[in-house]
Parts: sequence; C-alpha cells; structure tokens
Amino acid sequence: MTPSDLKNKSIEGVAWNFIGKISTHVVTIIVSAVLARLLSRADFGLVAMAIVFISVTQAFMDFGLTSALIQKKNPTEVQINTVFYINCVLAVVLMLLLIGCSGLIGKFYNNTEVTSIAKFISYLFLIYAINGVQRAMLTKELKLKTLTISNLSGAFVKGISGIFLALNGYGVWSLVYSEFLGNIVTTVLLWFQSSWRPKLMFKLSEIKELFNFGYKMFFVRMLDSIYVKLDELIIGKIFAADILGGYGQAKRFNNMVVSYTSDSLGGVFFPVISHLQDDIAQVKKVVEKSLEAIAFLVFGITALLYLNAESLIVLLYSQKWLVSVGYFKVLAFVAYGFPVSVILVNVLMGLGKSGTFLKLDIIKKIIGLSGMGIGFLWGIYGFLWANVLVTTIGVTINMWFVSRLIDFSVSDQWKILLKYLFPAIIIAFAVWFLNKYLPHNLWFLLFVNTILFSVLYFLFNFAFKINGFLYVKDIFMSKVLKKVKI
Repeated sequence: MTPSDLKNKSIEGVAWNFIGKISTHVVTIIVSAVLARLLSRADFGLVAMAIVFISVTQAFMDFGLTSALIQKKNPTEVQINTVFYINCVLAVVLMLLLIGCSGLIGKFYNNTEVTSIAKFISYLFLIYAINGVQRAMLTKELKLKTLTISNLSGAFVKGISGIFLALNGYGVWSLVYSEFLGNIVTTVLLWFQSSWRPKLMFKLSEIKELFNFGYKMFFVRMLDSIYVKLDELIIGKIFAADILGGYGQAKRFNNMVVSYTSDSLGGVFFPVISHLQDDIAQVKKVVEKSLEAIAFLVFGITALLYLNAESLIVLLYSQKWLVSVGYFKVLAFVAYGFPVSVILVNVLMGLGKSGTFLKLDIIKKIIGLSGMGIGFLWGIYGFLWANVLVTTIGVTINMWFVSRLIDFSVSDQWKILLKYLFPAIIIAFAVWFLNKYLPHNLWFLLFVNTILFSVLYFLFNFAFKINGFLYVKDIFMSKVLKKVKI
C-alpha cells in the first residue's frame, strides 16, 4: 500500500468510523430513552452485574492473536485459519466455564436472577469467536465502511427488539435477549460482507511469531478487562442494583465522548502505525496530528455534555435517573483519558512493542487499583474523584513511554492538550455563569447551552486557526464529501 493509498484509506476509515459512531449513538440514545422509562435502574444494574464476568473472561478469547494478525504485515493463510480455530475452541471452554460458575456469581451478588442471566449471556462467547477473525482482517485492510454498516445494523436490531420485549413485559430479560440478537445480526452481516472464509488449515507451529506478540497483548487485555469492570463489580457488591444502574447510565453517557473521538481514530490508528512502523519520523507526525484532532474534539464534546448533563439525562431518561447527573459530572473530568491513551498506546502496539505495552499497563493498573481502593473509603464519589487523579497520572505515564520511542517529549504532548483544555473550560464557565440568570427550563437551557458553547468554541478555534480544528475540518468537511459514498 503506497503512502497516498494509506492516507486516503485512513481518512475514509476515520470518516466511516465517525459516521458509524454518530449513527449508532443516535439509535442507542433513542432506544435507551425508551427503555429507561419502561425499565427500572435495578434492571440495568442486574445485567451489568452479569456482564462484568463475561467482559473479564472475554480477554481469554484468543490470547491476543487477532491483534497480532493486524500488527503483522503479511500473515499467512495457515496462520489466519489457526487463529480462527483457536478462537472457537476457547469460546466453547469459556462458555462452559461461565455456565458452571453462574451459581457462584449469583451467590457473590446474593441474587439468583443474576445466575440465570450469566448462563444465557455465556453464549456470546461463540458469537465473538465466529466474527473475531473477520473483524481483524477488515480492520487490517481498513475496510471500516463494512464494519460500520454491520455494527449499525446490529445496534438497530438490538434496539428494536429490546423495546418490543420491554413493552411485552420481559423486564430485565429484554436487555439480555436484545443484546444477543444484535450480536447475531452483526456477525451474519460481517460474514456476508467479508471475503475471508475458514479452510481446513491448522498448525500451531505457524503461530509462534504471532503468539510472541499476542500473549503480551493478552495479558494487557486481561488486566484491562478486570480493571475496567472492577468499579461495577465493587459497586454491585457493596451497593444496591439500582445504584449500579444509575452509575452505569452515567458511565455510558460519559462513553459518548469516547465514541465521538477515539473510536473514530482508534479503529484506524493501529493498522496505520503498523504500516508505518519502519518510518519513525512519519509516525511522530501522525501522532501529533492525531493528538491535536483528539484534543479539539474531546474537550469540546466533554464541556458541552457537562453543561447539558441534567437536561440530557432527565429529558431522555426521566427524573428517576437524576442521580446519574452527579456521577457523570465527575466522570467528565476523566473523559479525555481514554481517547488520548488510545492514540498513545497504539503507538506501542503498531510498532510491535507489546512487551513495553504490557509493562506500561501493569504500572498503570497498580496505580489505578491503589487510587480505587483509597477512593472507595469515601463512598462512590470518593472513588470517582480518585479516578480523576489516577487518569491524569496514567496519561502522563503513557506520554513518557511514547516519548522514548518517537522523540516526542511529555511536555510537548501536554502542551497540545492544554491548548484545547483551557479555552473549553473558560467558555464552559462563561456559559454556566449565564445559566444563573436564565429560566430553569431544561429544554430552553439545552438549546441555549448547545448553541452558545458550540458557536464560541468554534469561533475561538477558527479565529486562532488552531491545528486540531483545521484537521477535523479538513477530514469531515472536504475529504468525507469527496471520498465517502453513502
């Protein structure tokens, strides 16, 4: 693939990823708004309790071999098929393991319904195994349009079926069954649109090279899966299911920042860096531009969501979800962490530094667990504020590891972030201050805050010709219109 082809595919990939995230979130928001009114916070909390365990065990799916397929420049057909069959075998083992342990999961939460939910959702392992290699190969080839269409279709089916089941009295099971149906539809579409088909090829010796990269990624994924879901595990154990439901809704709302920023670049960034791994100077340029674009998007979207937190959550989900507003406003201070880290850690992955990535992840998890443990001494809000501190430390550590590989200093990386953070805070504060003199009508405040902040934020970046604004404008106003055929 020539540099020109890679650039064009990257831009088109980012565009399709962004279109997919926007479309999927429109569907998800509408569906969530309906389900939040039909179901209780406890229903969402019960599903979250069971999902914790499938998320943790999912890390064992392929020992990082699908990531290795993306990282390797030219994997052989034998290697690809061997990874597929390993995925299938591990999926069956993990499914049986989760079914066998479902009773213990129910006892852990002291809730028998969680036992039944855990048994049913264990079948998701089979779905993940069947579509894992297809996803990897489409990602490697930067065919993000195909992935976007498949994911969006699955989200649509999941939403429609969830609402239908909730209206017909299925309660918490409407969330469980709809999740299953959505994943099946996505998998079927991936198989129809992917040209790769499994063949009767299997040779363990052929994947030694992949395993040397992949097993380190496996440990990273395993640690990350446990760490990411540990908050929900502890909250579900210590507090009631409705508290976990409220926290989960705030967390999902906060994840909108991730979906509108890092997910658009994240699906493209790893394969792009893999293609450029022999040209460090070019890698540095890509990282700088990506950080500029991410910072512009993430701080703008976060500030806008913070200003409109009460309006959006109460208007979408009803007054019973008001508790989620407070949780989200603290989570907003860590929203930048994941998008920025996606760019930085994918540098390590793309350059094949999986050992360094593992070392980095272990250090961050130790710091994070310490902060989490201390934070919970002051309740759920203590945990949330501890997470703000831990996230800042984690991002700085990511920067340091990257600086050693591509000669991009920590101070220079932070300068890029602060260049967008300070204007976003100042503009958001001005709009928030104005709210004190406006009627407390949620629809009115939503309209005023959105228009006023967006106009001021864009005008500032336009007037000073800030790089991140120019990069995003170039991608989503000129390149997309020319290159993406919807």
